[in-house]
Amino acid sequence: MIFGVGLLAALGLLPTQASAQQAIQGFSIASPFNSENRTRRLLNTFALDALLTYDYEESDSSAAVWKTSAIPDLRDKRYLIKKDSLGGYRTLELAYTVTSGGAYQIYVHGRAINGPTITANPDLTSFKSRSEYTANQEKNSSATPDLDYQIYRLSYLQADRALALLKTIGYTTVEYSMSAGETANDRIYSTFMSGQWKLPVVIKLIDATKSSLMDPPPTGGFQQARQATDLGGTFLHQQTSGEPQQRLMIAYDRNAPEPMQDLLNLLR
Repeated sequence: MIFGVGLLAALGLLPTQASAQQAIQGFSIASPFNSENRTRRLLNTFALDALLTYDYEESDSSAAVWKTSAIPDLRDKRYLIKKDSLGGYRTLELAYTVTSGGAYQIYVHGRAINGPTITANPDLTSFKSRSEYTANQEKNSSATPDLDYQIYRLSYLQADRALALLKTIGYTTVEYSMSAGETANDRIYSTFMSGQWKLPVVIKLIDATKSSLMDPPPTGGFQQARQATDLGGTFLHQQTSGEPQQRLMIAYDRNAPEPMQDLLNLLR
């Protein structure tokens, strides 16, 4: 794979001494997100700015000779073109790649073509400034996640054992400690969290106080209750829930679904 300086050279983004004073041929911006989905949306925002502000049109790989089409490491390539009154046209190419460190880098390349003459796209200088401003704004706004929650029902694994495994591999979990309440059926729950709050967070859902009618009766019951058991009756000393037990609630960022999907794949 081609990364860093090698990819810049392949796109012609490294200026030489002769071309240092000329218009740029392209630029790259480090994505402020660790999510590929959000990086893709940021790239689409750049493309939308070119379509609406600079009057480019969406194109495909067959409409012109594109620099990025021959580079396999680039993803989600966008081809934009704008024709001028003299019969020439300008191109903008946008794509992103995954760096060796797992981050995302967005690349933009452009040319102005008029017959046999190929020069740098004069729109790139201002487009670079606008794109960098947009990336900085997105970086500042990404500090607050868009929280959402999902209930996950465990099949063959108990919630306590699942949480123990997730804590071992670094996930943040929330559990409860229980103490007696005012009456025999009341409970007071206190939460405790492992590690810092880092999404996705796995929260244990408290099971119902009674999950079977055949649970043993409480100790020290009334004499009438013991007689009912001898006659074949069943205690209803606590509430019985019809909902499935062993459930987890997962808090995650809707703008970064990849970590949530990795967690669900692990639980399955």
